[in-house]
Amino acid sequence: MTEDIVSKLNIPKEYMIPLQGKMNKGVFSCFECRHEPTHRKSKFNVVEDILGFANSNIGQMVVWQCKGCGEIYFFHLRENDKPYIKAHDIVVKYHEYKETGKWEFR
Repeated sequence: MTEDIVSKLNIPKEYMIPLQGKMNKGVFSCFECRHEPTHRKSKFNVVEDILGFANSNIGQMVVWQCKGCGEIYFFHLRENDKPYIKAHDIVVKYHEYKETGKWEFR
């Protein structure tokens, strides 16, 4: 089962990238163009926009790119961001998306 293999603590090396872009505490919206994420299954999830995951001196980060203007952002990969998707799930969902081109929002 995917969830046993891929997790926040076991992110595949091919998904790890250097930290880049700007910190985005708003997490799900673009500060530059205010692009409305109509392509997403949930406006509170960036699975389709993720470039990868990065380690930094302030923790693990999710690095994503705005489909509107191309700006790159990052935010903390956390376990308890309800009502948003949990960190474990975002890694699993990204893995599903990379492997199959689709994912399911729970």
